[in-house]
Amino acid sequence: MILGRVLDYLAAHRVASPTQIAAGIGSTPDAVRGMLGTLQRRGLVRAAGCGAGCRQCTEPELEMYTCDRQDLHQLAAPCRASPSR
Repeated sequence: MILGRVLDYLAAHRVASPTQIAAGIGSTPDAVRGMLGTLQRRGLVRAAGCGAGCRQCTEPELEMYTCDRQDLHQLAAPCRASPSR
C-alpha cells in the first residue's frame, strides 16, 4: 500500500517535505500531499517545522511532516504529539 511507503519514509527520516518523500518513494509531490492529507485525517502524521531553527531556508514557507510514533505501521493507532501515560 502506498500510504505505508509514506509512513516507512517518515519512520526512517523522522521529518520530511512532500518533495523529499516523493523522491524517496517514486511519486510526485502533489500525489504525496494528497496521501499526507489522508494520513493527517487519520491522525498518523502532522505538519512540523524542520527542527533546525536556523531560519536560513530559501523557501518562504517550508512544508514539513512528521510523526512521533515509533510504530507507524499500526494504522489504527493515532499519532500523538506527546505520549499518553
